[in-house]
Amino acid sequence: MRQKSANQMPVSPANWGAIKANVSGIAEAAKEAQRTSVETAPPRFANIEILNQKANHADSMRILNENGLRPVTYQEILIILDKDPKLKEHLKGKRFWIDGVGTEMGGYHTLQSDGSLKKGRSEDPEKNVYCQSGSQPLLFYVGLVTDPASVDWRFLLAATDVSSSVAQVVVGVRIGHEVAARNTSS
Repeated sequence: MRQKSANQMPVSPANWGAIKANVSGIAEAAKEAQRTSVETAPPRFANIEILNQKANHADSMRILNENGLRPVTYQEILIILDKDPKLKEHLKGKRFWIDGVGTEMGGYHTLQSDGSLKKGRSEDPEKNVYCQSGSQPLLFYVGLVTDPASVDWRFLLAATDVSSSVAQVVVGVRIGHEVAARNTSS
């Protein structure tokens, strides 16, 4: 038989109700914490992982490497964004570093179904990629097309001197995984 310790006080019926309410509150708080941790986990789309970390180019590449990820190519991200409206919505208004350094493409290009870009502008802003040629690391931006009359592109691919710019998110794919068929022509 268990003995009462000197510090242990009997629980009165009035105190028992308060104890039960407190335990119930703790259980609800634990459930809410679990729901919140699931909701704030980094989102995954196909094999794409998005880390909610702001970083310049060098830090983005380091973060990707530390997490077993590689940067996506512009073809990969364009194919996935074209097919996945939830991912497009999630990345809307955000810029991030992608694989590659420099591009000779400049001006408007139209996204093709294989992820390649064709010189010229489409009537559909959702298919337009505005490219800034240069020799710097590639920065990708998912634009906010709120008024097609004033902004007639959805995506920006920049290779200008922006390597010190801070991207809002770090986007990568697990090393050894493919996101979409790669197209090596530019």
